[in-house]
Amino acid sequence: MNRTNDPATPTVIATGDVERRPWRNGLGSTRELATGSTGWRLSLADITTACAFSRFPGLWRWSTAVAGPSVEMVIGDRDAITVADDVVVDYDGEAPATARPTSGGVTHLLNLMAPMGTPARLTRARLDGPIPVTADTVAVFVLDGTLLAGHQQATAGHQQATAGQLMLLGNHDGLTLTGHDARCVIVEVPGSRISRR
Repeated sequence: MNRTNDPATPTVIATGDVERRPWRNGLGSTRELATGSTGWRLSLADITTACAFSRFPGLWRWSTAVAGPSVEMVIGDRDAITVADDVVVDYDGEAPATARPTSGGVTHLLNLMAPMGTPARLTRARLDGPIPVTADTVAVFVLDGTLLAGHQQATAGHQQATAGQLMLLGNHDGLTLTGHDARCVIVEVPGSRISRR
């Protein structure tokens, strides 16, 4: 894990190094990647077999598959949704939800939870060149390719993330992301700062 005490410098986390913890209902496991000042949480769940998700009253959830086979999700009384490729699904954390891998292997689901009514989101994107970081962006998960982040006025302190790594963003002022044929998931939570790294 690449940590820094400089709040203006992004931090890179190798998600595979983060300890797995059992779900609240004991039916799966997850890695907690980050939490924020407004009560949001970003985690990476391992889906190996058909399972029911824990319920989180008062929270809204966003999920997207970042590695492994697609999963079929059933949420409340909604029709089944196949979560694969560029699909992001959002749903009430209190609703009954189940997931089932469509083939063998482990599916890694990136999950964002935030208090109900928070205009947060997960967005899948391809970056090939520089873009400025918006004030709402708190993290970026790299699916493949290479991502660099740094301040335009700085000559050092740029951080690099590759597939399977999460970049937590510090001070947004002047921060630029530069993708080199990178596919990623952008995590946005308005009005929040990361409170745990």
